[in-house]
Amino acid sequence: MTSSIARPQKKLLIYLAINLLLLGILGALIYAVNLVTQNIQAMKAEIANLSFITSQIAMLRDSSEIAAKIIPELQKILPDSNQLLLISEEFEELAIRSNLKFGFQYGAVEEKQPRSILFTISLEGSLFDITRYLESIPKELPYIIQISNFELSGVSEGGSRAVIAGKIFIR
Repeated sequence: MTSSIARPQKKLLIYLAINLLLLGILGALIYAVNLVTQNIQAMKAEIANLSFITSQIAMLRDSSEIAAKIIPELQKILPDSNQLLLISEEFEELAIRSNLKFGFQYGAVEEKQPRSILFTISLEGSLFDITRYLESIPKELPYIIQISNFELSGVSEGGSRAVIAGKIFIR
């Protein structure tokens, strides 16, 4: 009789052991699936970050292509310090074409951004010629020029004197 009772208990113990083993395997699988899910989430975040970085690189590439087209034009309107002699000669040529006596003097270089150099121009001639000279500057000189002071004296048809102070923006 003991053997017939022991047999169901053995079966029950085997059944419990198999169930515990299956539960352990199921727990290990759930843990593994959880780890894989976490890795997938991390990879998705990394892919999103890489996608953002790629789009930023594409925007920078597009911006650099635009800048490459603009830089030659900027170099024309923002001369470097080696071109300063040429600029004073261009101001003088305009004065000669306008029939004016001309004087030009550079001042200090302002290093704060954007960089610039101060200048003073003195002109002598008729009021009409001085006006024509002033009108020709933005038309014929491709530089960024800011006039800070303009003095006109001895105003008459025969002869006037003008002193112009300003700055030219440079690279």
